[in-house]
Amino acid sequence: MTGSLPTSGNQPVWAGARDRLMALANRLARGRWVTVPLLAAAMATVRVTDPPADLMTFGELGRAVLSGHLAAAYATDYNQGGPLQILAAAPVPEHVLRSMLLLRITVAIWGATLALVAMWLIRVMRRSLDLASSTELELAAGAVAALWLAGGDLFSGHLAELTIPLSWVVAAIAARRGNPVVAGLLLGTSAGWEPWGLLGTPVAVLAPRLRGVTLAVLTCLAATALLYLPFVLAGSFALLHHRWPINDGTVDHALWPHATTFGWGLRLLQAGMCAAVGSGIALSVRRNACAVWLVPLVIILVRLIFDPTDFAYYWVGAQVALVAGIAVIRVHRRLSLVLFVAISWCVSTSWGAWRTTDTITALVLSVVLAVVERRGIRELGNESRQVEATSPTAGGQPMVDRDVGHIDADHRLAQSAGHLR
Repeated sequence: MTGSLPTSGNQPVWAGARDRLMALANRLARGRWVTVPLLAAAMATVRVTDPPADLMTFGELGRAVLSGHLAAAYATDYNQGGPLQILAAAPVPEHVLRSMLLLRITVAIWGATLALVAMWLIRVMRRSLDLASSTELELAAGAVAALWLAGGDLFSGHLAELTIPLSWVVAAIAARRGNPVVAGLLLGTSAGWEPWGLLGTPVAVLAPRLRGVTLAVLTCLAATALLYLPFVLAGSFALLHHRWPINDGTVDHALWPHATTFGWGLRLLQAGMCAAVGSGIALSVRRNACAVWLVPLVIILVRLIFDPTDFAYYWVGAQVALVAGIAVIRVHRRLSLVLFVAISWCVSTSWGAWRTTDTITALVLSVVLAVVERRGIRELGNESRQVEATSPTAGGQPMVDRDVGHIDADHRLAQSAGHLR
């Protein structure tokens, strides 16, 4: 007697379950603008335990600046946030932060807003990259934001962990589209949230021409200088006097076991490592649409590897870059998808303690992903030349614009082969 799949009528049981699962997924996708924010609000509320002390301090400094006391912002070296960070914290009333009930309500609204922004970001990114809209990817980004960002450490007062990588992603898109001034302004603005925003300058390498790269970098430096100059001229500017403790278990502790503090001289070394690795990855994948999130992610991971401290909210920046990466997921490229999921799994340690090994693993996987995507570009180039040689309508003109990105090139290649009209 041979075995057979259980059936219901003429259909296997698993087929009916699959159909019901697909129907549920479709309903969730259609109602994502309601269900996902509710999930995010619940996750954010559950994770609230203590009032955010840094947010209170930033708020006090921001209100002092708004009242005209610019010198108060950097009178001591405690404040390592940028002008935009303390000004953003200023409107938050202190009584809200001191009341757990009001704090939970505020955080719930904040979490729901983050989920909505994540879904909107996917839609905008796909339009900017000339890709078709995808309700499934929007749902995925919203769900991940609800579980990661809204449920993580974002409401610690360090809004820069969200705004800086987001600015880098948008700047990368602007650079690839030939808008270096816009890219430079976004990079300079990111430094206005916290000085490490300057580490994002390698995304300027994604500009199609060297002149654009130079213009973006110069614009970034000018915008940064304008944001900080009023505080420098106001009087005491102690931002550059701060020294961070070197925690056990960090790479810095392994490299300098007898050192106890980490000053701005080592910050410059850290910045050099970010610039070198980030620029290398940018050059490697600059013709691929995945560069807009992969380059920011790599810069953030290099920064974390060489950071002397190990706060859990540091992971938020990497998570933001990965949420943006959902916009360019290509399911048919299985190895890339596997690597993306593997990197996401490593970065998901925001739920627990900080682990340097996870950061290094995520960076290695990111480099492997860059190699895989670069190889895909070369394969596409070979395939396009074959199509050009065999297509009677080619007319001797190249059919693939390799500066647009792999996804866009896939679309153009199909057009040249006659698959799209």
